Amino acid sequence: MAVSNISISKNQFLLEAACKGDKEGVKKLLEAKAEVSPAFIRAAKRGGGTALKILLDAKANPDSVDESDTAAIHEAAARGHNVVLNLLIGAKADVNIADGSGRRPFHCAAIHGRTEIARLLVHANANPHLVDQSDAAAIHEAAARGHDAVAHLLIEAKTNVNMADGSGRRPLHCAIIHGKTETVQILLNGKANPQLPDENDHRPTELTDNDKIINLLLRAGALPGPNNYHLMNSLIREELIRDVEKITPEQKTVQEPILPFPVSGGHKALFNLVADYAYPVPKP
Repeated sequence: MAVSNISISKNQFLLEAACKGDKEGVKKLLEAKAEVSPAFIRAAKRGGGTALKILLDAKANPDSVDESDTAAIHEAAARGHNVVLNLLIGAKADVNIADGSGRRPFHCAAIHGRTEIARLLVHANANPHLVDQSDAAAIHEAAARGHDAVAHLLIEAKTNVNMADGSGRRPLHCAIIHGKTETVQILLNGKANPQLPDENDHRPTELTDNDKIINLLLRAGALPGPNNYHLMNSLIREELIRDVEKITPEQKTVQEPILPFPVSGGHKALFNLVADYAYPVPKP
């Protein structure tokens, strides 16, 4: 136990010496067998650029991890320490390294809404498509939390906006479920497919009662599914009447499920409009 306490003290002194810019003190502590990795990761957590540089000069491994397999770059990304991240990138740290839960630095930036960190990772050629242990990518995390600037940046970096996670959810589903209206619009603008179902075969329009989100989906070409009887309120009905004729030919194959809604609501004009579009009468 005493040895362990001495070791912890050495490691703490090493961090403090590095934070003070005491290169000679760092050298002596390393000669006394202080462990550089714990001090290195804690320096990144604090955002200590000076301490990190001194430890890097002392041959610290930029990919050192702690007991949970968290590396300095994860801490920098999660906490928005731009200077530290730049130092780590310059030291050739692995920008795609996974922590104990499979999260990459991109995940950390997306979860905490660190737009500038995400931009630095894009410039460092980090891969935005890599997934964690639940098969979720950074864009799933940004979408679920409504971190719109990060989501937009990931879309600009050519992230696949229709990729499914381990439970079959797409980024659009994540944004819809969590009620992130602006994020839904950003994803639709980025070519998210409003028709793709989730793991339970529910269409995006079936995942919410939010009228604003449903309207966005309908305008993007989505159609209701079997669980969407609640859509036939006046607001959605008006949108559907205006937009149904704009549906692309590729979407005609999914017109049939829309017919029960106006039937159940007694909306004769809407039924005629939809039926005529889905099953047009041949002209003589």
